[in-house]
Order: sequence, then C-alpha cells, then structure tokens
Amino acid sequence: MVSINLILYVGIALILGYYLGKITNWLKLTEIVGYIIAGIILGPIIYIITSNINYFFYINIFFHQSF
Repeated sequence: MVSINLILYVGIALILGYYLGKITNWLKLTEIVGYIIAGIILGPIIYIITSNINYFFYINIFFHQSF
C-alpha cells in the first residue's frame, strides 16, 4: 500500500520540476536544469517531512506475514 503522502510529494515534485523547467527554458537553458533545481529545493524538505515515518516497520510486517 502506497502512502497518500508519498503520492502527493511525488506530484508536487513533478509539477514544480515542470514549471521550473519551463522557466529555465525561457531563460535559454535546458529544461533539465529546472528539474535539478526542483530536486535541490524539495530534497531536504521532503526528507525532513518523511524522516518521521518508520518504513522498516512496514517492511517487517510484509516479510513476516504467514501465507
């Protein structure tokens, strides 16, 4: 099960990257520069937000289920 927050963060990253790509294209740079800038901006923010989630707990439950 994928967390709704994770889908939201990926969506925000894609939208921000798209618009920053258009801005950098307007500045006569390649669009990939906009995606890199979006990653630099959002990387630390999303890490801080998601660092409180214990993913190892969910992985442990998945691998120790009896089938």
